[in-house]
This record gives sequence, C-alpha cells and structure tokens, in this order.
Amino acid sequence: MILRESIGKEKVMKKRIGLGFVSLSVCIVMMVFLASCQKHTHSYEWVISEEEHYKLCEECLDEIERGEHTFEEDICTLCSFQKGTEGLNFELNEEETGYTITSILCQKDSVVIPSMYKNLPVVSIAGVEDFFSQEYNKLISIVIPTSIKEIGKHAFFNSDKLTNVYYEGKIEDWCNIRFETYDSNPMCRAKHFYLRNTDSQWEEVTKIELPDSVTGIGGYQFWGFKYITSAVIPNSVTSIGYCAFSECTSLTSITLPFVGSNLPSNKTHFGFIFGADRSATNSVEVPKSLKEVIITGGTSIGIGAFLNCSRLTSIVLPDSVTSIGTVAFSGCNNLTSINIPAGVTSIGEGAFTDCKNLTSIVIPNSVTSIEVNTFKGCSQLTSIIIPNSVESIGESAFEGCSKLTSIILPNRVTKIGKNAFQKCYALTEVYYEGTIEDWCRIVFDGSVFYSYNSNHFYLRNNDYIWEEVTSIKIPDIITKINTNQFYGFNNLTAVIIPDTVLSIEKDAFYGCMNSFLGKSSLILYCEAPSKPDSWSEDWNLADSYFALQAYWYSSVEPDKTGNYWHYVNGVPTQWESTN
Repeated sequence: MILRESIGKEKVMKKRIGLGFVSLSVCIVMMVFLASCQKHTHSYEWVISEEEHYKLCEECLDEIERGEHTFEEDICTLCSFQKGTEGLNFELNEEETGYTITSILCQKDSVVIPSMYKNLPVVSIAGVEDFFSQEYNKLISIVIPTSIKEIGKHAFFNSDKLTNVYYEGKIEDWCNIRFETYDSNPMCRAKHFYLRNTDSQWEEVTKIELPDSVTGIGGYQFWGFKYITSAVIPNSVTSIGYCAFSECTSLTSITLPFVGSNLPSNKTHFGFIFGADRSATNSVEVPKSLKEVIITGGTSIGIGAFLNCSRLTSIVLPDSVTSIGTVAFSGCNNLTSINIPAGVTSIGEGAFTDCKNLTSIVIPNSVTSIEVNTFKGCSQLTSIIIPNSVESIGESAFEGCSKLTSIILPNRVTKIGKNAFQKCYALTEVYYEGTIEDWCRIVFDGSVFYSYNSNHFYLRNNDYIWEEVTSIKIPDIITKINTNQFYGFNNLTAVIIPDTVLSIEKDAFYGCMNSFLGKSSLILYCEAPSKPDSWSEDWNLADSYFALQAYWYSSVEPDKTGNYWHYVNGVPTQWESTN
C-alpha cells in the first residue's frame, strides 16, 4: 500500500510538472506572438470580387472591412471597383481561366471594361471583326483594367472619335499588355492617356519612366502616346518591339539601354522602335520633336544606327561602347555634340559624314584608324584631337571640314588617304608630333591638303616647343620621297635632298606655291650632281604649269651653265657664275 501510494504520488507530480511546462510554452509562444503583433505594421491591399471586397494584410493575413460594394455612378466608393458597361459580350477562353470581350452592342460614348466577369478575370479584347463595329462605335473614352493582357487585331480601327484612355494600373502594368497590331492599341486613335495618381485621381501621363521590374517592351506598346515629352527605359529591359514608340509626336528626350530591338540583334537602327523597317527610313519615322538621346548600355553602335536622324541635337553614348559602325551617325546634321567613349577601338567608314553642326570631337586613344569619309562634310567642326594611337587616315576623312583651322597629327601615322583634308579652306596650321624622317615615311595616296592655303607646318624643337618649319634637310637615311609628301607646304623656302634619295615620285612638292599666280620662293637643293634617272620627270612640279627651281651639287665651281650649289659653312649657297 505504501509503495502504491508512493508511486501514485510520483505520477501525479510528473503530470503536474508536464502540464506546467506546456503552460509555460504556450505562454512564451503567446508572448512572442503578441510582441510580433505589436511590432508588425499592417499593409492592407484590397481584394475584390464582383459582389464584395475586403482588405488583406499579406504578411499576417489579417482581414478587415469585408463587405458589399457601395456604388456611386458605377464606381465603388471604398475600393474603386467599377462596374462594366452594359452591352459587353463575354466569351470564356479555352483554358477557362478568364474571359474575352468579343463585342459591344451599345452606342455609349464612354465604356468601362470590367476587371471581372462571373468571378473570373477579363483578360482580353477581341479583334475588329467582333469588337467596336462601325455601326455602334460612338466611343470617346474607355477605362481599361489591369486584368487585360491582350488586345486583338484592329480592335480600335474604327474608333475615330476616341479621345481619352484611362488605365487602372501602373505604367509597368501597361507593358504586360500584348497588342497584335498598331490599332489594337487604343492610343492609335486617342490623344490622352491617364493613370491614377497617389490620391487615386486621374492624371494625364506626359512622361514615362519604367521601373527595373520591366524586362521587355512589346510591339506597339506606346504607339500614339502623343503628349509624352520624355521616356526613360531602364537597363533591365532586354527587348523593345517594333513600333513601340511610334507616333509619339511630342517626344523630346529618350533614354534607352541599347539601340535597336535587343542585344544582340540585326535590327540595330534607332528608328526600329519608331517604325523604321531599315536605317534608310530613320528620317521618316523618328519623331520630328525628338532632340536628345541617351544610350545607357550595349557594346556597339550598329551600321546606320542613327543614319539621317537630322533633328537630333545631342546623343550620349555609354562607356561600354567599343565600336561605332559604318555611317552610324551620317546625316545627323543638327547634332552639336557627341561623346566617343574611351573604350571605342573602331569607327566605321562615314560614321559622322555630314554632321554639319558638330563643332568639336575627341577621338579616344584606343582608335588606330580613321576610316574613309569618317568626318567628311562636318562643316562646323573647328577642332579635333587625333590621338597618338592613330596609324592611318582614310580617303576624304576630313574633306569639307571648312572651319577646321588646325590639326595635330601623331607620329604613328604611316598612311594618309587621298583628299583627306581637301576643301578644308580654313586649315592653315598642321602640327606634327614626329620628325622629318617620320614624315618622309608617310604614304600619301593622293593630294591631301587644299593646295592654295597658306599652310604652316610645325615640328617640336629640342625644348619640345612648336616651331614652324620653313626649311628642311631630308635625313640621309631616307631613300624615297613619296607622291604628295610635301603637298601644299607653301611657306617652305629651302629643301635639301641628300644623294641617298634614290627615288622621288611625281608631285612630291605639288602645291608648294605662295599664291594663285604660280610663284614660289622654294628652292630645292639636291646633293646629286644631276637628276637621277630613277626620279620622276614630274618630281618638282608645283602645279600643272610651274616647276620649282632645282639646284645640283658641285663642290667646285662648275665650268658649265646650269643651276648649281655648294656648302659655305654648312649653308647651301648657289654658284653665282651659273645662275
């Protein structure tokens, strides 16, 4: 008995202790829960059906204000749920997940598309064969809910009177709608687009700035947004559809993550998003109002990217760009400024041809070649920095840069193409970073400078100060003087040619005249005793009719007539008896 009683008391004690631990645990849990509730700030969002609404905190799932809608003029005064316009016909989709509006049989000038029908979302609007037929279309304004994800072909083709579009979502939600054709978008007819502001009041959209949550913009997405003045598209966007911004006739500035449709793409012309099917039609489709373009991503500017975008005044490129394609900015004749990023290694032929209002440009030190016609016709260009990395300058690269007054050529240049600086009527000063020996190694494909300018040629002296060159001693190491080597060196008075020079090509000194009158003060002192047979017959022509005076070396006074010279204290001196 004593043993049983003892065991019984022990069991009771253990049970009481166990219950005590349970009670304590429950108390702790309740305290933690209450503490969390005290710290938690509810964030309620409306949950809406056709019959009722309530607010739900998504964090703790707390519900409040459940009740039926209270309508005034078909709009719930609490949750802003709108009744749909009577006369809309609905059809359940194949998946039975939502409804399509197939037609409207009424003559109302204002239509509200409901977000729900029979407690399923209204997800699409059918095409023109069914929706808004000409007979019934009196539409002036339409309200579109965020539930709409697709609008069919030509849905608003007949909506000639449509003026206002009210959208219940945010601008990023609008990007979730797929428009099958341009006239699937109600803005193809409407003038004004409205979103609700922070006070839930309708406010017209005049600027578009998409958040980083948007990754793509579909075709025709912002077609006809006639009153937006600026658009900012983030780098999160990886594709932009054809005609996405067509007919944005007030757009003055746009920021884009790339040029064209996507990265990478064969549709790399700027006008693609405005409806240009190729770069040649950029000028037709890009809005006339657009002045500023800012590109924030991508590694290349494609062939003809901004071809004939003649009204743009400013284009900003990102540091990520490494190449600029052929005729990329050709015909941008109102472009006043553009930055070429430091990482650009190649600039295509004709890239800036006829950018007639471009006043200055800096070529980065990573570029090794200035191609054919790159800056041809940039008639307002007054200064340009050619970096030391450049090794060749193509044909007509700067032709017609009529306000360019001076250039600095790097000593790494080994080839300059024909007419590279032709019609540069104001160009009077050429600064060369190398030596005469370096200059003599440059190959000229033809006449380079405008021949009748008073060109001044400068080299750096021993103190690294620019000094004009008026006389030249060709180094003994030089064996050949190329065609047009000293073309247009008008201020030269003397050139000494050593007998190591075995070849002088035609027109090596062409254009070395002081005026249009065929006069020149330049004298050529040749260390050879007479003209070598290997020299061109036209080696010393200054123009088509006038040859420069050439004197031949004789260490002793010659006994025959002719032009001869010798050194006196290291200075070329003509023998008087033979003059």
